[in-house]
Amino acid sequence: MELLERAAAAASPLLAAESIADGGLLLTFEAGRLRLAGEPASAELVVELVAAGDLDALRRVNLGEEEPWWRLVGSPLVAVHAISGGAALQFRHDDDNPRVVEIVLEAGTLRVGLRPLDKAPS
Repeated sequence: MELLERAAAAASPLLAAESIADGGLLLTFEAGRLRLAGEPASAELVVELVAAGDLDALRRVNLGEEEPWWRLVGSPLVAVHAISGGAALQFRHDDDNPRVVEIVLEAGTLRVGLRPLDKAPS
């Protein structure tokens, strides 16, 4: 989570979102690329920095036109909150039509969803 919090502190824009063949998620921010995946042993969300040289080994699918990512590409990550089983990522500031994406590990699989605007963190 610390890497996501650093990206949020820098208000780093999201440049790309990609799924990874191993079930993970690759988020590319102006500040760097982060791999989000489930840790089977602890059933927790793990966030790792991905070096440019490691990208070739990852089989990736662009999610730029998929929900919710098409709404968020170019938007700054401004806050990260731990929620049960994962993280809530807030893109855009509160006064600029914020969007919150919840990334939760369920039964070993990442579930990604856009939180309704009127829903509080879980």
